[in-house]
Amino acid sequence: KRPGTVVVVAILVFIVGLLNLAAAVGALYLAIEPGESQVLLGASTSDWVWYLNSALSFLLFLIYIWLGMGQLKGSAQAWTIVNLLMIINIFFAFFQLFYGTGFVTIFFCLLVLILNNARGAKAYFMSNLPPEIKAQIMAAQEQAAAANAAAAAVAAQQAAAANQAATQQAAPPAPPAPPAS
Repeated sequence: KRPGTVVVVAILVFIVGLLNLAAAVGALYLAIEPGESQVLLGASTSDWVWYLNSALSFLLFLIYIWLGMGQLKGSAQAWTIVNLLMIINIFFAFFQLFYGTGFVTIFFCLLVLILNNARGAKAYFMSNLPPEIKAQIMAAQEQAAAANAAAAAVAAQQAAAANQAATQQAAPPAPPAPPAS
């Protein structure tokens, strides 16, 4: 059964996609509107910056729509890509601050990251992995646990040796033997 957080995340992913569409339109407007100021971070900017931003925002719009559908299907790949793209989109949102969609985009992206990584949502996506991938993950987790245990044992041995050396150095020297008469 699909958790409610997954449905909420899918809806938010669709909203973030629509925000990217709005950003694409806003950037395109800045590029083609002759009376608009072409300033970015206080410096004069050529139109190609706005065209590029518009194209990337539109591409993200298409990707988010596709990912929203993958979220609803329970795709573990969609879960991973949504996490990655939300982080990337937060970066792009700083450039969208100039035409008003940046703060809203940052808010929605952070909300999606939190909900997408909630315990129930993550378990739902991981349960939909193919058996061979689950086996690989389990094997990797077992190897990591064994490596951690081995590293802890080595660290404990080194700590014991260091303590023993410190104890031997801290011990006062034995008093000299009394002279034989």
